Amino acid sequence: MWSAAMVVIGLDQWTKYLVLRSAGIHLLQWSKWDIVSLQVVYNRGMALGIGLGRGFPFVGIGSLVIVAVVITTCMYRQEFMRFWYTPVVTGIVIGGIAGNLIDRMTRGGEVLDFIAILFFPVFNLADFFLVTGSLILIWRIYKSSNSI
Repeated sequence: MWSAAMVVIGLDQWTKYLVLRSAGIHLLQWSKWDIVSLQVVYNRGMALGIGLGRGFPFVGIGSLVIVAVVITTCMYRQEFMRFWYTPVVTGIVIGGIAGNLIDRMTRGGEVLDFIAILFFPVFNLADFFLVTGSLILIWRIYKSSNSI
């Protein structure tokens, strides 16, 4: 679980470093067939701009979510370990949360987003891993509840 979290954090922070290093602070616009573009955006809100302008309170919320995931994992350890991918996916979710927490703490309450796909809001790798991992865990919970 923790190894997966560290890999996600490393990839997230490394890609953000590369984007800023190669693009300057705010100037980057790259597009491939007008489907995917790289755009530097500083996000003070949560996903999809919810809570825009609040920045630092999300550090507390994110920290509480990580603690809740760890406590839940410990409480349901037997179910948690039943499938090999559950600890990996949980680590991916924790890594996604932590990657954005690092941004909020080091960028004045903002998260650096840079991946834009068509009409979808701009996001980063931490967002991708957080959402993907959460969907897999929700699917796993759904499958477990239907097999009883």
